[in-house]
Amino acid sequence: MANKGIYELKRPITFEGKEIKEIDLSGLEDLTGKDMRELDTQYRQKQFNPAITKEFDVLYLQMVLARATSKPIELFESLKAKDWTALEVYTRNFLLI
Repeated sequence: MANKGIYELKRPITFEGKEIKEIDLSGLEDLTGKDMRELDTQYRQKQFNPAITKEFDVLYLQMVLARATSKPIELFESLKAKDWTALEVYTRNFLLI
């Protein structure tokens, strides 16, 4: 990440008619215990068989990023594989380390 909390996409995408070149991840720092509880509840409702360690589930990580960035989950589903994988690892490490 060039700037703290800003992820610059390797391959910009067009989402909802707008070019997306970067994603501000600083909202991860602002998530609260209540946010995490609500995300856990939503995740368990969406998953028929939730992962034991939800931090390794792509859906959960996309839900966390959507909450932290106030962007729709579909944005993260639209990212190219290299960008998604970088955000997946970053978010997982943020939650676990």
